[in-house]
Amino acid sequence: MIDIKKIRYVAGLRNCGERYVICGIFIVAFIIRILYLNQIKNSPFFDCLQLDPLYYDMWAGKLLKIGWVDSSIFCGSPLYLYFLAAVYKIFGHNIFLTTLIQHILGALNCVIIYLIGKRYLTGQSGFSQP
Repeated sequence: MIDIKKIRYVAGLRNCGERYVICGIFIVAFIIRILYLNQIKNSPFFDCLQLDPLYYDMWAGKLLKIGWVDSSIFCGSPLYLYFLAAVYKIFGHNIFLTTLIQHILGALNCVIIYLIGKRYLTGQSGFSQP
């Protein structure tokens, strides 16, 4: 059986107000990312991939064609490559949706950084409680 109190303790969520802080951090970070995405989606360079994005896009397409295991040498981050290939497999080759998923993960990153800072840094850093 799942113990909710233990999960809240491990995550550092001891009171209801802190959940509002975490939701607020996520919402603000996500809104900033959505505003940015809204501005760049009409740019002529949004769908025209170049350099590293093009390299990862082509390699993810190759993985989908030949299979998930490739014996050739890859000079880059393979976790992102497999993430990109999985997104393409599930949702199709959609640059906007892929960027949106990355923005959601980026907003979650802000929450994780807050929780790590709260847990491991001194009381003078972050949003410390008096």
